[in-house]
Amino acid sequence: MRGWWHDRITTAPLWALFLGSAGYFGAVLLFAPGMGPRWFTGAIFLGLAFGTWMTAFVAVTCCRDQVAAGPLGIPDRVVIARALRTGELPIDEALDQPLLSLIERRRRQLRWASKVYPWLFGGLAVVGLVTVVAEHDAVSLLYVVLYLAVLVYLRRSSVRGAARLYRLESAIRHRSSQ
Repeated sequence: MRGWWHDRITTAPLWALFLGSAGYFGAVLLFAPGMGPRWFTGAIFLGLAFGTWMTAFVAVTCCRDQVAAGPLGIPDRVVIARALRTGELPIDEALDQPLLSLIERRRRQLRWASKVYPWLFGGLAVVGLVTVVAEHDAVSLLYVVLYLAVLVYLRRSSVRGAARLYRLESAIRHRSSQ
């Protein structure tokens, strides 16, 4: 089945998320060019700090998803994650009510992101453009292009995500009306 790893990563235990994000971020900082041997302690500390922050963020998000899913919570996290990711209806009809609640939560998240992300990445692109003009730094032009590409990608993915949520909600409502 295509994408099975994505569903498993989405529902990974918090300790695995902490180890993965702390290790990755610390390694990126540790092996960044131009860093001396004294940077080792800083890379470890910042890796642990980033891992802690990411784990806390995901824990809060999971708790909010559990609350949004209703009194029964999320019975099968992998199946729910797959349904939200693909827009395909799960076989188990008992998951319909939690899915409808989570669909509404995802829609609120997409609305928030569609308001905030253009300002965030557009602002970063403007800062990069100012740096290009002020310092004649050609590398900053790559950042401008990167931020604009991320902005276009996020816009397209939010539209696709909203379409998947609509397709899933329609399938659930069609199944419940039969």
